[in-house]
Amino acid sequence: MSDQPFDPESNPDWAEVFAHAAWGIRIGSTDGRTVEAVNPAFARMHGYSVDEMRRMPVEALYPPELHGSIAEYWRRARSEGHCDFESWHLRKDGSRFPVFVQFTTIKNPAGQVLRQAVNVLDITDRHDAETARAASDERYRVIADAASDAIITIDPESRILVVNRAVERVFGYRPEELIGQPLTMLMPEYLRHVHRAAFGRYLETGVRHLNWAAIELPGLHRNGHEVPVEVSFGESKGSGGHTFTAILRDISDRKAAEAALRRSEQQLLQAQKMEAVGRLAGGIAHDFNNLLTVLAGAVHYLLARHPEGTTDHADIAAIKDATDRAGSLTDQLLAFSRRQVLQPAEISVNDAVRRTTTLLRRLIGEHIEVILGLDDGLGSVRADPTQLEQVLLNLAINARDAMPEGGTLRFETSNVAVNGDYASTHLGLEPGPYVMLAVTDTGHGMDPVTKAQIFEPFFTTKEEGKGTGLGLATVYGIVKQSGGSIYVYSEPGHGTTFKVYLPCVGLCAAAEEHVGVGGGPARRGEVVLLAEDRADVRRFTARVLRECGYEVLEADSGESALALARDHGGPVHVLLTDAVMPGMSGKVLAERLGTARPETRVVFMSGYTDDAVLERNVVESGITFLQKPFTPARLAAAVRSVLDEGALARDRSSVS
Repeated sequence: MSDQPFDPESNPDWAEVFAHAAWGIRIGSTDGRTVEAVNPAFARMHGYSVDEMRRMPVEALYPPELHGSIAEYWRRARSEGHCDFESWHLRKDGSRFPVFVQFTTIKNPAGQVLRQAVNVLDITDRHDAETARAASDERYRVIADAASDAIITIDPESRILVVNRAVERVFGYRPEELIGQPLTMLMPEYLRHVHRAAFGRYLETGVRHLNWAAIELPGLHRNGHEVPVEVSFGESKGSGGHTFTAILRDISDRKAAEAALRRSEQQLLQAQKMEAVGRLAGGIAHDFNNLLTVLAGAVHYLLARHPEGTTDHADIAAIKDATDRAGSLTDQLLAFSRRQVLQPAEISVNDAVRRTTTLLRRLIGEHIEVILGLDDGLGSVRADPTQLEQVLLNLAINARDAMPEGGTLRFETSNVAVNGDYASTHLGLEPGPYVMLAVTDTGHGMDPVTKAQIFEPFFTTKEEGKGTGLGLATVYGIVKQSGGSIYVYSEPGHGTTFKVYLPCVGLCAAAEEHVGVGGGPARRGEVVLLAEDRADVRRFTARVLRECGYEVLEADSGESALALARDHGGPVHVLLTDAVMPGMSGKVLAERLGTARPETRVVFMSGYTDDAVLERNVVESGITFLQKPFTPARLAAAVRSVLDEGALARDRSSVS
């Protein structure tokens, strides 16, 4: 063992290598604590001269916190002959730089350690690159984990290398559960072989057989259900190897929204079709009612001239019966087309159900059990009581026909608050409070084709002669005109539920008694201003009024009615006007006449009333509506009623 300091100049060949080596070389003492010699490269990387580093303590080359680990590396080198590691060195100015270090012991033939030989490589460039890559990886990780879409990187064997956190939300697996697993575990079974074949073909040929951007595919959730995803692919052939990255977006919400939109479009098309059919039906009914008005009037006088027992009485009575039935048919058409004028009042749906079911128990038969499930705290609605009972009867009869062998018919009511989500899937239903009426049967149910047409006029599944196909059409029109909506839920073999939603207007109101308007011919000489654009209807109406003793001023339009009233010297007691006429409507006529003659009472008549008139509440306090076709008795009663109301009001005014 030599105690002499190491001298690189002692051997010319060694001195040449020592002086020109690219690595830094340091020769240390036997105990590894003292620098005996360094080459120029070692001195330069540390900022010293070669002479300055001779006899320098080795500890001066390392940060203090690394001294313990460096001593351990030296012990390993003494024991094993060498030890490689990465560490930090200190420059003369105190700055640090990363190094790769190789500790090697120089031994004599007897195995004794003579000196320590150390090779040092400055790895600042590599370290900076690794730091930059680590920072980039960290940025990628942060971005990937913050992404709402699942991100998956795979190798050419389709094994999963990297996933982000969103993969758990989309597929239900924790990220660590997927690393190393085949990508096909996230695919339905029927797509796995397709993926393997397409992926293998691409690796062989480099030819893409489909677009790699925004492909819609089904994924497989951990729970076993399919998840619709939109997938975009990317490929990398860098130093990190050949990899593929997929970005997968869960489009379940989009698919649900698309399905909802399709349903809404179908509902809108159905609503538009119903509206078009309704306008046609309303127009036909309007014109037909005018014809029936004349026909009914003529029959009335014929019957008066041919009393029972005379030769032609039976034939004329048959015409009257057919006329009455035709009037009922047009009433149903008007209900469907929402051209009826209702007499709305604040009512209790529960009371209407109780009244109707009392009649139903006799009408539908003992083989059907009627069950009531009525909410005692039910709010009230604004509707025509008679028409609401018509809705109940039609729904019940429809249910009865669906249960020829018997079953259960249930009426239920409840208060419901319709939210935006529910309203968005039920066209025509606005968010807000409603009273819901459900009528459920245990009958044979309906298929989708039948359900789609159930409210259309003249559509029926009954045998010929057993139904007109207007029952549910009437229900539809009444509900719609009352500001509500109706929906049907049915499947073949599982019965049917009709749900009617009527806007809630407050607490339940007591049911009102509806008494028919009475009164007979007056013969008091009052003046009636008649405005009717149809000449035949106008002639019949004027004839009836004159026979009742009224003086009649006939006008074929609103403008001519105003002119007649202006030229008439005496009072005009009643304006009897068609609600809908060409040019000036009956509503406008009544308003203008009321300005000049506020004492004049008003009676509207019509085969139907258009939407604008309905929205302005034609049927309101002080106004009577006369539905065509009407009989002479109904006409006389309506006019007499408004005249008597006017006289009563004047009497009260004079007393006060």
